[in-house]
Amino acid sequence: MHETKDKWLREYKQKTGIFHNLTNNEYHDSEGISSSFVKKWLTTTPYHASQPSEDLSPSVVDIGSGVHAMFEGKNRKQAVIGKHKTRAGKAWAEDYQQAKEDGVVLLPEGEYAKALQMTKALWKHKDIRKIARNETTVREASVYTIDKKTGLLLKARPDLYTTDKGIILDVKTFGKIPTEKNFFRQFVDLQYGIQAAFYKRVCEQEGIQCIYFAFAVVEKKAPHSTNLFLMSQELMRIYAERLDDVLEQIKEAKATGDYSTGWPSFTMLHPQEWMENQI
Repeated sequence: MHETKDKWLREYKQKTGIFHNLTNNEYHDSEGISSSFVKKWLTTTPYHASQPSEDLSPSVVDIGSGVHAMFEGKNRKQAVIGKHKTRAGKAWAEDYQQAKEDGVVLLPEGEYAKALQMTKALWKHKDIRKIARNETTVREASVYTIDKKTGLLLKARPDLYTTDKGIILDVKTFGKIPTEKNFFRQFVDLQYGIQAAFYKRVCEQEGIQCIYFAFAVVEKKAPHSTNLFLMSQELMRIYAERLDDVLEQIKEAKATGDYSTGWPSFTMLHPQEWMENQI
């Protein structure tokens, strides 16, 4: 058994509650359905959600992880420059693997500088900064709960939340200029609303109030513009109802063992209007 899973079973037999001392590796290796699993269920198929996959390049994932680590106030050694200019070569591969095992984000110099600039941009936004500096802010708590409607073990790891204002904040790095139109399109396509509804349910069942769910968004490219988006109560209600449906589907799949794609045995292809200029 993986060491971190073994530690989980030894120290957290109750399995539900709020834990403040789990590392990223321990959290990801622990039991429970996460928002990432639920989002993947909706954006792909149950089969894809149940299988390991690499959807994004390591560079994209690592820069995002570096921004999160810096923004959340960890020692900046959490995102290590090392002596590497690029991701090429045996030395990089060995150091990268060791960093992953140690729970450290290893970035080449150029990517580290980019992550640092993105983090600084987030801190320059006065309302994002105000939330992050709130004296009641809690960072990277691991929250586990038994869903009251389905009995499923759910887990969430909010970037941060405030206990006095009832705000849960999620940091997003964004590939376009973060206007309302641009962000909302990705919000819908990547099921950010389901993530928010999921976090709200998990946290509120364990006593963490969620009045507002906010997204602190920073542009990946210079000039690294930032924006802050809050979900309305009506939008949150819509996604909460959608979450009910998805968790029921997952519950049924766990009971039957059926995580199929849902595709028919074959699909007949027919001419399409858009083909005219393509063939």
